[in-house]
Amino acid sequence: QSCTLNVTVAAAGSITTLNCAGATTTGTLTSGTAASGVSSSVPYTGGNGGSYAAQTVTSTTVTGLTATLAAGNFATGAGSLTYTITGTPASSGTASFALSIGGQSCTLNVTVAAAGSIATLNCAGATTTGTLTSGTAASGVSSSVPYTGGNGGSYAAQSVTSTGVTGLTAKLAAGSFATGTGNLTYTITGTPASSGTASFA
Repeated sequence: QSCTLNVTVAAAGSITTLNCAGATTTGTLTSGTAASGVSSSVPYTGGNGGSYAAQTVTSTTVTGLTATLAAGNFATGAGSLTYTITGTPASSGTASFALSIGGQSCTLNVTVAAAGSIATLNCAGATTTGTLTSGTAASGVSSSVPYTGGNGGSYAAQSVTSTGVTGLTAKLAAGSFATGTGNLTYTITGTPASSGTASFA
């Protein structure tokens, strides 16, 4: 007996353009801080529906980062490729990734912000809005702390518990320092355990 065995051979994935300049990056990269939740979506056109392999590309110019693409299939026509960026950037500037896939190449550039720094932090000059009362939950209370010498770099969110009078927490949302002088606004929550002076380091 005889028969014909037919096995499908998939087309190798190909695209006609890969547009790194049109990439959209989600999340923020900061010098010296491990990347978290950062990815870049790179559009392409002319996809043939074929498959592509997983890919890992290391950064140049700003080193320490890796862009990873999971295996998949190109769309038929236009689509985008999502590269997940991990690692810790060694400096600020532009991290470059040399992408080559589906017969096309381009350089993906991602900005790495400088780590934030300031020259002085003036707790003595802070202005507090709202009132704290022993045994009563804080509501609408915040302190604005001035600083000088900001470099425009970013800072992470911060949560500081009180000493002296316990039970309170001062929270600062992530953001960026001004270039020069500015203020940091800490929101104070919780219930003070006693009267007196609550101190936040």
